[in-house]
Amino acid sequence: MIFKAISQVQLHRNPIYAVAQDGSSLFSASSDGTVKKFNLDLFALEPFTVRTSNTCISLHVLQNGWLCLGLLNGDFHVINPQTNQELFTYSFGEKGIFSIDSSSALGQLYIGLSSGKIAVIDIDTFTLLFWDIVASDKIRRVIWSWEHQRLFVSSKDGSIALFNPTSWEVEHSWVGHDMGSNALVLTKDGRCITGGKDGFLCIWGKDNWRLEHAFPAHRGVIYSMITFGNLIISASRDKSIKVWSLEDYSPLQKLNGHRQSVNAIMQQNEHSFVSVSDDGSLILWSNA
Repeated sequence: MIFKAISQVQLHRNPIYAVAQDGSSLFSASSDGTVKKFNLDLFALEPFTVRTSNTCISLHVLQNGWLCLGLLNGDFHVINPQTNQELFTYSFGEKGIFSIDSSSALGQLYIGLSSGKIAVIDIDTFTLLFWDIVASDKIRRVIWSWEHQRLFVSSKDGSIALFNPTSWEVEHSWVGHDMGSNALVLTKDGRCITGGKDGFLCIWGKDNWRLEHAFPAHRGVIYSMITFGNLIISASRDKSIKVWSLEDYSPLQKLNGHRQSVNAIMQQNEHSFVSVSDDGSLILWSNA
């Protein structure tokens, strides 16, 4: 399976830090103080722009289509992109919201904060249900697992934690990367894969979370990962995107297209994914 760059577009003047998808629409957030909407089918910008008072560094689209924004100063916003109406705003007074996820089944929104705290908000009422320490340093990634009914949390302190949003407890925690755990994905068979500031990929066994395999993947921080069929795709500060086998973790391809750090990747469909970078561009990669 060989990926090729199909199209590249300059979306922002400054670095792009986050992307989120809703159908054929992709939202991108940049340090130029804007969130833009891009049509992946037409590969063109849509007439939609949100201007933020501080840099937006995390995005998430809820099942109902509402767009969540996490800002570098700790402000959190929920807007309706169809009407441009702001539905909810809250200032956590932190130095950044680096990751957002949600559970439609539980009706909860999960926000990872720079202080090591997790905030849980009721989606229907926007009530703050929980706001407390889960790690000792910046939360880099939060991922809700329907299979495990737990929130997986990776942190700058190197830890990976399993948080129970019903009992509000960290049920299990372990050190993943001494220099900081950044990216995190879950495989279809229940394994947890993390990427660290050390440039390593680590594979953790299902349920016991013991280290099954670890290897140097990049020369810089791994910022983002996705699973793509039987593949892992990782993106790094070293400007590269790499493709790995999920079966034996062998390297399959290195993709060079960005001039600067690759900050986020996101699967578009069964044949393609997109990447965004400090160079302000978006690249569509496809194996079709």
